[in-house]
Amino acid sequence: MDRFSNIYLFNSTMLVLLIVWVLLSILIVRQSFRNGTSGIVFALVLAMGLLYGGCFVYAVPGYTHLRVDGDLYLKSYNVSEQYILQATFLMILAMSAFYVGGMRRRSRRTINGAADGSVHDGGEPISLAKIDLTLVIMAPIGLVAFLLSYLNVSFPLSGALLEVGRAIGVATVCFAFFRQAVTGGSQLLLLPLLLPIPVYHMALKGFASYAFLFVASFASFWCIVAYYQKRLPGWFVSTLVIGGATWITLSLFLIWMSMRQRLREILWFGSDDSLFTTIMDAWREAPSFSLLNFEGLDLINIRLNLNLFVARLIEQHEIMPELRENGATLMELLFIWLPRFLWPDKPVRGGNLFASEHTGLTFVETVTIGTGPLFEFYVNFGYIGVVVGFFVFARLISYVDRQAFASLVKTDYLRFFKFFVVGILIIDPLLRPFFVVNGALFALILIGLIELVTKPFYQPLRSHLRHGT
Repeated sequence: MDRFSNIYLFNSTMLVLLIVWVLLSILIVRQSFRNGTSGIVFALVLAMGLLYGGCFVYAVPGYTHLRVDGDLYLKSYNVSEQYILQATFLMILAMSAFYVGGMRRRSRRTINGAADGSVHDGGEPISLAKIDLTLVIMAPIGLVAFLLSYLNVSFPLSGALLEVGRAIGVATVCFAFFRQAVTGGSQLLLLPLLLPIPVYHMALKGFASYAFLFVASFASFWCIVAYYQKRLPGWFVSTLVIGGATWITLSLFLIWMSMRQRLREILWFGSDDSLFTTIMDAWREAPSFSLLNFEGLDLINIRLNLNLFVARLIEQHEIMPELRENGATLMELLFIWLPRFLWPDKPVRGGNLFASEHTGLTFVETVTIGTGPLFEFYVNFGYIGVVVGFFVFARLISYVDRQAFASLVKTDYLRFFKFFVVGILIIDPLLRPFFVVNGALFALILIGLIELVTKPFYQPLRSHLRHGT
């Protein structure tokens, strides 16, 4: 190590930062609950915890990827504990700025669903006809978007439109569960809608792919609905549940890592191996998550490796300060509306070249590297950029979250979809701000057009509600 001659001192420091991270996460989520939330902020905290939380394997006493029997791939990053510590501090700084940016005067309303579909306490009466009409409109859009994505269908603006369409699909699944919640119906009947998307993406794309973003969005929204219906357990029980879910998730992660190569050979190349046998063998042979299993911690560190990229980013910028962009990549947001034929060098999805330039790492073409807002804010203005960027980011996402919640309470369901879909697009920690803004603009335009076209169908329902029928 560069500055820490004792590995246990480094581990202890990382443990303190882990505690701070957990406390900040709890404070941010509680703050969002008090402000009125649709779960967007909660989903962001879950996504950040997964994708950046891999650094906290270093909080385990004695663990370092530089140990003699450490994984060779991890060693190839050539990252010292000094820069891992700096990267972790940078992430804590970002979360702190996000917490401060989300502060506002306390305001809370509830969604109290009854068997007849009514809500009270400041909300509008729920019309099941409005819910069902919204599902009929939105479900086909989400279904078509997922099908076209799976079939790799390409057409002008397909990337942005299909991304918005998939987010509409995620929001539709959440909304279907909301319908069951407010009417007292069985939510188990809807599980077939929930499972195929994350299972597909986890099998073919990866554990930290769109699968987790889907699950985080759904889980957070479900928790919010349960909370406002006073069906969520207290904070102590919830903490135990989250702790248990984290352990199960990491154990499943180790199982997936042990079988992913064989699984992809079966699904991609038609291997003769039995899919069922492959899964069962991995289930039996893979170790459950344990702090004593350094080999398992290496696997977590390999896959949830954004902390290593940030560490290399900090080191590279210290060595080559001329890499600092000084706002150049953020200025591109002003010209996002320009079509590609007028802007041939318009950014394209996949941040391999961008990440390689600022970390000094080389990536194979078959792997797409996501960098996210923390990376970009640091690239432009260093530590100050991260603080200011996440403060502004918090103001934006908190506004979107509250508007989605307010629309749900007012039973303006298309407006709920507009803000909830924008929120889903914003919370992806791997997307550069350029593509976040691009996706959000397309979502506002697309759902705005849907609102305009379908307005005549909602008018009779509003008239019925006004007259109490």
